[in-house]
Amino acid sequence: MKKLQHLRSKIDKIDDEISWLLDKRAGVAKEISNLKKRLNLPIEYPERESEILERLAGEKFSNIHVESIQKIFSVIIDEIKTIQ
Repeated sequence: MKKLQHLRSKIDKIDDEISWLLDKRAGVAKEISNLKKRLNLPIEYPERESEILERLAGEKFSNIHVESIQKIFSVIIDEIKTIQ
């Protein structure tokens, strides 16, 4: 049981790190949004979204499928757009 609790604790710490990084990513996305508004550029840039997903497709993960990472990032991108 101690091993299970230890592993769950590791998951909790990783979840905290992921949450912190997502918040940081959202902050940078807001900065980009503000800059685009000042430059009269469109907020949404589908080519950039595709570029991110394609870049991730080239990564090698040992514990998760690339397709799963791309799905997760598609959701992240969509959610970040709502706060821009």
